[in-house]
Amino acid sequence: MDAAAPTLDDLWPCFQGIIPATIATCARDGTPNISYVSQVHYVDSSHVAISFQFFNKTHKNIAEHPFACVMVLDPRVLQAYRLY
Repeated sequence: MDAAAPTLDDLWPCFQGIIPATIATCARDGTPNISYVSQVHYVDSSHVAISFQFFNKTHKNIAEHPFACVMVLDPRVLQAYRLY
């Protein structure tokens, strides 16, 4: 039996800024862009926030194609999680 997917509340160690996260976006023409993010901030049980860190290409991509994937790592076990 598969374990239930973790919730954002379960991933609190990932949001401490110990290991930088990555954010992947895509331009309107399909060109990918991946950037490091110093920290993903927990907002509530269904939201996280990423500060605007002068990532002009990432910001432009989100404006043109509002989808992104953020990968965070649990620093205790180095387990990766993707947030869409």
